[in-house]
Amino acid sequence: MELTTTTPRVHRSRAPFRRVAVKSLLGTFTIAFELMISFAFAFALSLALPDRASAQIGWMNLEDGDILNVSRADGLTPGYLSLHFRRSLERSDEHGQLLIHHFGFEYGLTPMISMGGSGRHLKQLQNDLFKDGLGDSDLFLKIYHKPWAGVPVSLGLRQTLTLPTGYEAERDGLTSFTSRTYDYAAQGLISYRTERLGLHLNPGVILPGGDAPSFLTAGFAMELDDILPFGVDLTSEYFTRWNMVEREFQSDVYLGAHRSLFWGIALEGGVKRRLLETDAVQPEAQIGLSFGRVHDASADLSHLPPPRYPSVDLAVLPVESRIPDPWGIRELLSDEFRIAGDRQQRGVPILIHTVPEGYSSPARYYGLRIRVLSVNDGEIRGPRIPMVFQAPQARTEVHVEAELLGPDGIPLGRQTVFDGAAQRGLGAEVFPLTVDYEQRVVPDEIREGLRREAVRNLARALLATVTDVISERESR
Repeated sequence: MELTTTTPRVHRSRAPFRRVAVKSLLGTFTIAFELMISFAFAFALSLALPDRASAQIGWMNLEDGDILNVSRADGLTPGYLSLHFRRSLERSDEHGQLLIHHFGFEYGLTPMISMGGSGRHLKQLQNDLFKDGLGDSDLFLKIYHKPWAGVPVSLGLRQTLTLPTGYEAERDGLTSFTSRTYDYAAQGLISYRTERLGLHLNPGVILPGGDAPSFLTAGFAMELDDILPFGVDLTSEYFTRWNMVEREFQSDVYLGAHRSLFWGIALEGGVKRRLLETDAVQPEAQIGLSFGRVHDASADLSHLPPPRYPSVDLAVLPVESRIPDPWGIRELLSDEFRIAGDRQQRGVPILIHTVPEGYSSPARYYGLRIRVLSVNDGEIRGPRIPMVFQAPQARTEVHVEAELLGPDGIPLGRQTVFDGAAQRGLGAEVFPLTVDYEQRVVPDEIREGLRREAVRNLARALLATVTDVISERESR
């Protein structure tokens, strides 16, 4: 079982809202098809489970994926951090009782890159023997991209470096807590996500250090959303490793459930079992806790209360500029709106899209027209006392003019000016040797970071205002 906290919860790459409409015959067949898939998959897993299985701990399998070992081809919104904690308990003839605490983090670097790491602490009790200490830890980098607009398929690559941080003291009858080598793993990520169904495929390879054998790996996971009463989601996973030297398979299955509670908190439970082995072992149960905003922004509001009004669409028109734009502000703004995700305010779902020039909006579409007015790029500011003290700061400001268009194409109210700003300190000096405060050169990488942050802040403020206006009109 796993308890997940998100603020707000962004759990999977799925359609964020269900449109309020009468169920069509096609929708009924779709739900029936997904139920058939879920029952068939569960039945196949039940047939695969043997009466006996080997102990389930292995240092080639650190269980740091999004499901368990399998990862999705998506990640965190840039600048957001996710923390997680999971507790699992295994009982077997080989290892006795083994309690494992998994803990880790993930951080969104860019719209297509996230990084993170995980570690574990273990306690083993085998008859009269006892051992506890840290296990190995790992760092990962995940790159992902959705190459085809309108096609719910994402691709990615996840690379992991395992560090031998585990407790090394050993004794007969006790499990080793470390591999004692630096190990590298790479997984290809292929994800298909619709409103209710998610399929994830992870082919990969594990290249251990030292004389340990290498492994080919493959994982398949399926997610079924709101498939049970009370909004419970189901997850299942099959993961296998093939020893390239001994030419043997090691395979695990995992079945879990997820339920969103309140304040972004969600409860998850899971059971894992290893297949086709000989030593008696009970299924491994898991429970955990995580905190943060997880996974991609397109599912931002999937666990809000059901909408009370029909959904409306907000079409963001191509960004214009009244000044030369050598900084690429228009492209940065378009990217922010493209990954902004959808909103729900006052019970009104608002679906946000970026549209091409000359777009003709159908009924129930609002339009958002934006023009860049001015940009102050990397200006030097900050406190100073001439010849005594100075603490320069680089500050970037972006000013735009926004106009909201109603479904009939007529502007709603007057054009409004919005601005976004970001600043960063450049250090502090006591009794500085130079006085050319305003002439200080801001490095290009700092300017670029400030521009992105300023545009991100502007887009958030603009969307908050626009969605508030739309939801107020639609909820009357």
